[in-house]
Amino acid sequence: MICHKQKKSIKVKKRDFVIVDEKFKGDPIWILWDILLQQPTKNNQKHHIIKSLVALFSIKYNHQQKKKRRHLLYFAIELYTDDVNVNIPILYHIDKINAVLPQIGKFYQAIKKFECCPTIISNKQHNLQKSIGKMNILYNL
Repeated sequence: MICHKQKKSIKVKKRDFVIVDEKFKGDPIWILWDILLQQPTKNNQKHHIIKSLVALFSIKYNHQQKKKRRHLLYFAIELYTDDVNVNIPILYHIDKINAVLPQIGKFYQAIKKFECCPTIISNKQHNLQKSIGKMNILYNL
């Protein structure tokens, strides 16, 4: 709180495991992620999930993203504190999915056939049309 009131930024030793701009590597949030990555896990899948969460957290990282993505940090902590079963399959009814996959092209063709594209004129095209109109008026004088 004192550093916030005095408007001083807190810097710690730079963490090289994270892929962000050099100026953000000294942010204290990476200490928490470093601790989570160093914790031994019985399940290798949990460690892989933690590494993926760090990668998601560090995409286009800045100080505002730290607050927006704190739920990723909460989820990483939950993986260690709660007994989470990571062996539950993500997809059910795989046979139905495999039956639909070869026919996806037909779906896209049907959608494309009935697609209506409105005529959208960009600013450049609009300006070009105005310029041509003005030039025609000038030449007709």
